[in-house]
Amino acid sequence: MPRLHLTNHLNRLLTLLLTTLPTPLTTFLPSRLRTYTHRTRARARSRALSRPHPPPPPPYQYNDLKPYKDKKHPFPNTNHPCRNPPNQYYLRLRHLLKMTLVTLLLLTLFLTLLPAYTIYRPPSLLIRYLQHRYPDVLFHVPLPPSAPKTIALTIDDSPSTFTPEILGLLEQYEARATFFVIGAQIAAPRGQEILQEMVRAGMELGNHAMSDRPSLELSDAVLEAEVVGVQGWLDRIEWQVFPSPEEEDDDEREDREELGGGRRQQQQQQQRKYKWFRPGSGFFSDRMRAIIQKLGMRIALGSVYPHDAQIDWPRLNAWHILSMVRSGSVIVCHDRRGWTVPMLKRVLPELKRRGYRVVTLSELVELGEQGLHLEL
Repeated sequence: MPRLHLTNHLNRLLTLLLTTLPTPLTTFLPSRLRTYTHRTRARARSRALSRPHPPPPPPYQYNDLKPYKDKKHPFPNTNHPCRNPPNQYYLRLRHLLKMTLVTLLLLTLFLTLLPAYTIYRPPSLLIRYLQHRYPDVLFHVPLPPSAPKTIALTIDDSPSTFTPEILGLLEQYEARATFFVIGAQIAAPRGQEILQEMVRAGMELGNHAMSDRPSLELSDAVLEAEVVGVQGWLDRIEWQVFPSPEEEDDDEREDREELGGGRRQQQQQQQRKYKWFRPGSGFFSDRMRAIIQKLGMRIALGSVYPHDAQIDWPRLNAWHILSMVRSGSVIVCHDRRGWTVPMLKRVLPELKRRGYRVVTLSELVELGEQGLHLEL
């Protein structure tokens, strides 16, 4: 019975739409529907002509316009709307049309906002699917429940004038990060000096191509040349700070041992074991994956991205990170912005309070591989 009731309403709605459709638009309808439209209009026209017309209302008198005590019918002797309520059929039809339009509007808003929300706050299920779909691209590192709560912090577009302050914050909260370096900024004033300070502080250097533009737009030859050129600079800076044992003299070896050479040597080996590349704008293709694999590197993206390159609200960006971070997450932030330092001042102490260790990408991947071996 309810289904029949709904079908009748839909038929009435279709009839109303066809009868109110402008005549030029009926030419675009299918032949059977166009014939049905013409017949429906002719039927409605004949019904309107056969219906008796009401007699004209009598002329208004002064006494007729006096207010009536009944609030429902203030003017009982006139053609006031309250005296001639509309047909219930048309009221229901109008309500049905209104609800249909509201439903279509809400559905349009939902379909428009859902992709934007998914990009801004990707669900963990989507991150796991992408990691399974592209195993050579790093999105996050699954850690066993027994592993300590650990996350990786990555900072793009380094070095800049804000980098020394970021390094000071990381040292203050005993955190380490992977800085993805733009090759064009190495030649800036104090560029190489800042990179050497990063390596001495235990930070990791990643490759962010030669300029801040979408790497997807580069040809194969240009992309490979930029990645190889920037990686050569990074390797040279790391060797200047931590030379190989064969290249060290006795004085340098003694200084390294006095400064905790074992731990630094281990960090050096980890950082040279993994070579990371992050494409500009975060988009990649199968062609780019093949080039990076051929160079012995790996593409690194992330699972927590507050879009701080476009959003300059430190409080909002910090809330985004703290609300989405999980053990094994990879956080993506940006250097070269004045609001990055205030954001990290909110994020780092809260992560430390929650018991998270903030490490580099290589350290997080190493921890994930150790946990995998233990499970096996």
